[in-house]
Amino acid sequence: GMIAEEVNVKSVVSRQMSDVSLEVELDTTLTPELKREGAARELTRNVNALRKEAGLTIGDRVVLLIEGADDFWKEVLDEHGVSILADVKADALKEDFGGAIAAGETEADGHVIKIGIAKT
Repeated sequence: GMIAEEVNVKSVVSRQMSDVSLEVELDTTLTPELKREGAARELTRNVNALRKEAGLTIGDRVVLLIEGADDFWKEVLDEHGVSILADVKADALKEDFGGAIAAGETEADGHVIKIGIAKT
């Protein structure tokens, strides 16, 4: 529900503790899966910010450029690459910054990756 989305957790457990007080216990353990999920969202958000910066419209297709992907980012891209590409309106992913019209970086869980976009 709403609380779970706000604090980036999968489950919210609530228990009635007496007839008046309600205690909400959050499972805040960030599993590797949740970290990668959060990283994918952050990457998507930053690429969409680059699209905006470059003055692209929703109809403009791009190539997503990345550089410096460590094992963490490789796993993020393996697991979430298809949905990231769909969410940023990209047709392909390249590890080459030739033709970049906007570039920046994304950091998640201490891992930094260079990102950019090029017109298709």
